[in-house]
Amino acid sequence: MNDRKEWLAEMQTRLRGELDDLYTASEEHVGARTSAAEMQRRIARLLRAFHLIETGDYGSCAVCGERIERDLLAGDPATDTCGNCGPPIAVRWPD
Repeated sequence: MNDRKEWLAEMQTRLRGELDDLYTASEEHVGARTSAAEMQRRIARLLRAFHLIETGDYGSCAVCGERIERDLLAGDPATDTCGNCGPPIAVRWPD
């Protein structure tokens, strides 16, 4: 139980940092690579992740309800689907 609390606290810290970065980027009008709409979608996903932490539902797949693998959450703390339900990972072959 304590391990999960520590892990959730770490995820909250990462989410907060990413949210701060997005707000800073939007204020600086950095955007050739990231559109305002993309930033808004990402901010919404981050805020949803905070809400899920508060309700105790963080880490559960929005599609099947199973636990999302920690390595997926480590890669994207705002992900809301498990490896089985999420979009396939694109494999890029070297040229």
